[in-house]
Amino acid sequence: MTGRLQTTSGRGSSNLKLLASGAKRRARQSELVWRYGSNWRAVAAYRRHRTAPTPLGTRLVADLRRHGHASTSVAEFAGGRPILEELTAEADRLRRDGPSGRPANDEPEDARTVKEFTVSLAGRRPVLESSSVLVRAALHPTVLEVADEYLRMQARLRYANLWLTVPSTSGPSQSQLWHRDRDDIHRVVKMFVYLSDVDETTGALSYVSGSHRRPRPQPAVSHQDGNTARVTDAAMAAVAPTDRWATLGGPRGTVVLVDTHGFHKGGYVTRGERVVYTCMFTSPWADGWAAERLMTVLDDGGEERHRAVRPAGSDRMRGRESSADA
Repeated sequence: MTGRLQTTSGRGSSNLKLLASGAKRRARQSELVWRYGSNWRAVAAYRRHRTAPTPLGTRLVADLRRHGHASTSVAEFAGGRPILEELTAEADRLRRDGPSGRPANDEPEDARTVKEFTVSLAGRRPVLESSSVLVRAALHPTVLEVADEYLRMQARLRYANLWLTVPSTSGPSQSQLWHRDRDDIHRVVKMFVYLSDVDETTGALSYVSGSHRRPRPQPAVSHQDGNTARVTDAAMAAVAPTDRWATLGGPRGTVVLVDTHGFHKGGYVTRGERVVYTCMFTSPWADGWAAERLMTVLDDGGEERHRAVRPAGSDRMRGRESSADA
């Protein structure tokens, strides 16, 4: 009897540990804990330094919250046209010379190609100067306004690059299938600026409208690609009618913002090519939690800056780095 009681007691203790572990996991996944626990400094800084919203920013944030995606044009951004031309010139330069100054065809095979159909022109994990147009485009006041307002905290710039997507040699694969990004546990803001005309034949982004909100569609998973579940069109159509699928193409200069926590896919090119600038914002907590750094930014003296990249002297920051770095 004693032995049985000891065994039962041990099993009960083990069950309690499992329950406690599950409760902690659920707490970590709670948006309240994510926002006011893990990211409380960024939330406080956002509230202290928040400026009056602009009409364009207000519209884009409203569309993001309602649909999970929003679109505009660089023409609506202050100084947007010159930035578009700078991005295009930088893409042309990187296609010619490569990120290290060598001809692009001398790059190591795995240095820039993450997927067989997409080349990261600035390198898989770019090293950028703070003056680079890739950084400056992400830190445009309207972009920061949207990222901060949508996350309701001072967002962290985690990644910026230029992508060249070429025709696929087979059917859709990898990010060309439906998936959700795991760069943060609640919200991820990505911006795409089309440097070429983009439609369904040249790799337009597709998004299941509303899939960034709970309850999310629960489609059957085709296969796991690392930590990312991939879903076919047929499986998605079974749980999310195709009239919810938004195709987010547009002419050169189109700006698309998406919460990639919702289901999306893109980059399936059947003719021509797609050239796009992209950047990503997450919470500061996600940056510290990430297993690897997605890019490095150097200051004017060539010293590595902290992963938190904010524009010095901007109204939204009042000359400070994110207080989440404290």
